[in-house]
Amino acid sequence: MASDPVLKIESQVNTQLTKAYGLLMRLAGQADSPARQAGLDQVIGLLDLIVAQQAHVRALMRLEVRATQELPDWYDPEVGAHP
Repeated sequence: MASDPVLKIESQVNTQLTKAYGLLMRLAGQADSPARQAGLDQVIGLLDLIVAQQAHVRALMRLEVRATQELPDWYDPEVGAHP
């Protein structure tokens, strides 16, 4: 069972993964071009956000199941709020 804050971040992660996958699949068949490179850069940006969100959700989940006593110093509750 997951808390609402955890589910909120996980929902954002799933949305971003779906968006990144869709964009990547559209770019996969394109010839190399500046437009394709810009699209790949966008995918990389989405994946960077996902990595940050996953780290935050893991930290929050570890606190909630009492695997740790406090959130890490780098934890930012706003990370999960990004669309």
